[in-house]
Amino acid sequence: MIWILTIIYFFLWSMVIGIGFVLYANILIYIGQKSKLVKIPLGILAYFLFSCLLISPALMVSNCIDNWREEFDSNNLYFFFFFILFVLTPVPGWVLFKKQYLSKLKTLGYFTNM
Repeated sequence: MIWILTIIYFFLWSMVIGIGFVLYANILIYIGQKSKLVKIPLGILAYFLFSCLLISPALMVSNCIDNWREEFDSNNLYFFFFFILFVLTPVPGWVLFKKQYLSKLKTLGYFTNM
C-alpha cells in the first residue's frame, strides 16, 4: 500500500511543481522587463523560493505517508523507488517550462548558458 501512496504523493507533487514552474517563469518574465537593479535581487529571490518548492516533496513526505521512514530505511528497493520518483517529479514541469517559456526568458537575459 505504501508503494501506491508514494506514487500518488509524487504525482500530486508533480502537478504542484508544474504550476510552480509556470509561476516561476511568469515572475521572471515580469521582473525581467524591469531595470537590472530590480531584476537581479528579485530574480534571486524567485529562484530561492522555487528551489524550496523543488525539494518540498522530500521534506513533507512524513506529513502525508505514515511509516514511510521505516520502509525507506529498511527496504533498499523502496529507497531507490522513492529516489527515482523524487527525481522524476519535476520533469513534466521542466518540459513545459522549456517548451513554453525558455526562449522568452533567454531574450530577457535569463538561462543564457543552457
